[in-house]
Amino acid sequence: MSQAKGPIAVTYRFEIEESGSFLDKTFNEMGTPEAAAMIAAACTVFQMDCTKEAVAAAEVIKEINTSHNVIGEEHSGIIRAPVNYEICKARIDWGNASIDGESTFNTRIVRELHDNGLGFYAVVPKHRPEPHWIRATLYLLFVPSGSIGQYGCFPTNVNPWLAKGPTDATFYPGAHL
Repeated sequence: MSQAKGPIAVTYRFEIEESGSFLDKTFNEMGTPEAAAMIAAACTVFQMDCTKEAVAAAEVIKEINTSHNVIGEEHSGIIRAPVNYEICKARIDWGNASIDGESTFNTRIVRELHDNGLGFYAVVPKHRPEPHWIRATLYLLFVPSGSIGQYGCFPTNVNPWLAKGPTDATFYPGAHL
């Protein structure tokens, strides 16, 4: 395993459709030219120069995994930090996100012994006359374990965003574009 030495920024495409499908595309494409572009985009969002860490970061990012549970219309889970890293910040490209009026998308910064990452809770109605969905690009910043104080990271348990549909949303300062 390669070990990056500094922060790692990741672009993550989050999609849940009425059918219950959950897009987990981001990490399956690491090591591709598209992955390099996604790392570069995330670095720009967090105003960082990641060129020195890009190769090692791509290897570390492969270790990120997503836990996703579904009970009826409710989806919950966590996008876990890679080994030896902690979640620092999460941002959503709200201007280009698409959340229908009946869906909910909430997040939380989780730093627990066995779960460290961006926790999420979403509700996407099923079996309705009209379709429902959540589609958003997220930018996640992970930092080496034990260094969250050095990077101005969001506090533990803070909600980067709480959203009910496209117009009823609150954001932690700096959590949306």
